Amino acid sequence: IESNGVDVEGIFRVTGDGPLVKSMLKQVKQGTMVDMKAQDPIDVAVFLKTFTLKEFPNLLIDADTVRNIASTQNC
Repeated sequence: IESNGVDVEGIFRVTGDGPLVKSMLKQVKQGTMVDMKAQDPIDVAVFLKTFTLKEFPNLLIDADTVRNIASTQNC
């Protein structure tokens, strides 16, 4: 996305190619490498949104950690 999608308008709000994104998700779950540079930047953005927001049921950083980090900023 950084190298090919910076100038793509609406990159994180366009739906992309659903079947292709599902195929990419399946490949990654099976441990297969997906060449993201060969994909359309919009499809990569949709893949990242789906993978990070829907595939991780828990937050990457829990609430206690966020509070601890925030409290260090007030020192």
